[in-house]
Formats: sequence, C-alpha cells, structure tokens
Amino acid sequence: LDYKILAPAFRAIWKKASALVACSDGLKERAMRFLPSVSIDVIGNGVELDRFFPAETAEKSEVLRLLTVGRLSVTKRIEMLIDTVEILYRTACKLHLTIVGGGQMERQLRKIVTERELGDVIEITGRMDSEKMPEVYRQNDIFISASMQEGMSNAMLEAMATGLPIVTTRCEGLAELIDGNGLIAGQDNVEEIAKAVKRLTEDSGLYKQMSTAARKQAEKFDWA
Repeated sequence: LDYKILAPAFRAIWKKASALVACSDGLKERAMRFLPSVSIDVIGNGVELDRFFPAETAEKSEVLRLLTVGRLSVTKRIEMLIDTVEILYRTACKLHLTIVGGGQMERQLRKIVTERELGDVIEITGRMDSEKMPEVYRQNDIFISASMQEGMSNAMLEAMATGLPIVTTRCEGLAELIDGNGLIAGQDNVEEIAKAVKRLTEDSGLYKQMSTAARKQAEKFDWA
C-alpha cells in the first residue's frame, strides 16, 4: 500500500537518478511495475561470514528453538508466528520462540503473548546490541519469518551463515536466498508454517541437510 501511495514521488526521483540499484530481483520486479521504462541493476546484500558462523558443537535440547529477528511492524506479521507457535504448543510440541527487535507493534505483541498465556514459550527481547547477535543465532535451531515483503533480509542471511534452516512465507527477495536450505509456506497460511516447522523437527536428516545448505548458500553473499 505504501508503494502505491508513494509511486508518483518514486517515479519523479527515479527519472532524475543517474543509476538505480535494487538489493534483490524481487525488489527490482516490484519497482519496475511502477516505472517499467527504467533500468535497474541488482546488487545483493552481504553477510560477514567471519562473525556469523555455526556453533562448533550443536547443543542437544529437547526444546526446539525458533528465532525471528527484525523490526516489529505490520509488514513483518509477527502475530502469524505467534499463531504458529500456539498451534504447535497446543499439540504438545516442545518449543520456544525468541523474537528479537523493537518497533510500533512491540506493545501489542507483548499483550497478545500475555493474553494467550504463551509467556513460557515466547520471549520478546526488544532491540538487541548487534555485537550479541552472532551468539543469539547460534543458540537457536530454525529461523522463522512471515514477512509480507522484503528487499533481501539481512537477518535471514545472518541466520543462514550461522547454519539455521529457514521457514518462511513466500515473498519477493527469497529467490536468491532459498535453495535447498529452507521451506516456503503460503503467504497467509499459518498451518503451512506450522507443518514446515514440524517437518524439520521430525526429520533430522532433512534438518542437517538444510543446515549445511544454509551456510553454503550464505557463502555466496560474503562481504569479503
């Protein structure tokens, strides 16, 4: 919706620009829907592989540790992730979701967690120092996202570099990132997200395969 409202301003600025660059093919395609006549190059985001890397020895835990990182805004659809955890939790799945980030939805999301009595399995940390993030990724098992739109997710890249398989809803910016290292659910389908998480939980071979693939895929985006 924001893009439709701002489209006239975008067109005026883009026509005067010497060069236009998008961080993913999906973002380029979206931009060209507003102004098909422009030329747009794609330069993807990068990740610091020497900071974000898998733990040397994975700690075994009976609790599945899910992680999402990002701005707590409407477009990130964090409530869908809460719905997903609730579905799995009510079916006796042992899991914990850590939500890292702050934003306009933080107070509302905390209220939802409290009202649904999910405080034991969902933690909202608020914003976190970037220096702590590599260890945060290494303490978790799966990176989960329900974002309705992305350019190219830096958080997802960092999770991949740390060896975390991805479970995400379909949106632009994924084509370059997901290649044998994650499962993609329907855009508005909480049940599909829950099934994808459960599939990785029950199939250790698939989990290990996707964990290895995640790191290899992230290596294509090394800043070095």
